[in-house]
Amino acid sequence: MKSSLWLKIFAILIALFLWLQHMLLREQTAIIELPLELVQIPDSLTLAQEPTGNVSVIVTARGVDIMLLSTGNARLRLPAENSMQGRNTFPIGMQELVAPDYVQTHEMEIRARHPFSFALDRLERVLKPVELNYASEEDRSWVARQIVSLEPDSIFVQGPASGLAQIENIQTVPLARKPTTDRTIELNLVSPSTLFQLGRENIGVRLSHSEIITRDFNQITIRNPHEDRFAIFPGKVNLLVQGTREALAKLDRADISALLATDAPDSNGEIALRIETPSGYNLISYTPQTVQVIFHEPLPDSGR
Repeated sequence: MKSSLWLKIFAILIALFLWLQHMLLREQTAIIELPLELVQIPDSLTLAQEPTGNVSVIVTARGVDIMLLSTGNARLRLPAENSMQGRNTFPIGMQELVAPDYVQTHEMEIRARHPFSFALDRLERVLKPVELNYASEEDRSWVARQIVSLEPDSIFVQGPASGLAQIENIQTVPLARKPTTDRTIELNLVSPSTLFQLGRENIGVRLSHSEIITRDFNQITIRNPHEDRFAIFPGKVNLLVQGTREALAKLDRADISALLATDAPDSNGEIALRIETPSGYNLISYTPQTVQVIFHEPLPDSGR
């Protein structure tokens, strides 16, 4: 009885082995994902977008070779020496395949499901300011009471021209502790994306004690972008700003913006104000906090 059972199991294993061998050696067509590498990009150009990663391709080959392509170190390598600024589109075939030696490719066919497209932009190198990043508002407030010196306070960034135009500054990793004052610490810089190369990996940050004071800024003009519809009263605001003595000495009235918080008045005919100051300063108070809206009277109809 037991010998009969073992014979049945052995027969099933033999059948499974033969079926698997047939499937692996038979020609098949499958869709797989392969990583793509762009090489030989002209020196004056660079990628304008993040790399796409894997590309979907249709492969016709033995089942075993398709399996090896999917699980091995196979990749696509696309020479881009003839590419131009803007959108470029190239077909992908066997000539772009880089496969390990143990994969038989002489009878293999491969093609992309869609032509591969990528964008190139002019490569530029510009100077960008460095900005401290903070782990919390508590850390930001603590640093605001110190004299901060960044060494250097700007770095060179290299990358696509269109992307560089959108970068205002390069930030540090979050400052999440209170460093000892009167000494320099190092903070790493964070690249906006893999498209950009920073001129250096870190900067020095030096903090020194400073006296905290307040300063009045009176008669700051309130901006009214709707002067054609209504006037506001009063038209100026008085502020009390806190900061270090050294920082407040550098703060100019032109650095402070007094804005209308909304485009229309509330039920009382008033609009709240919004005050904007540069980072590193604390707005203690401002008067008034709302303004009265006075709509213009319509002009009389001269045709009647």
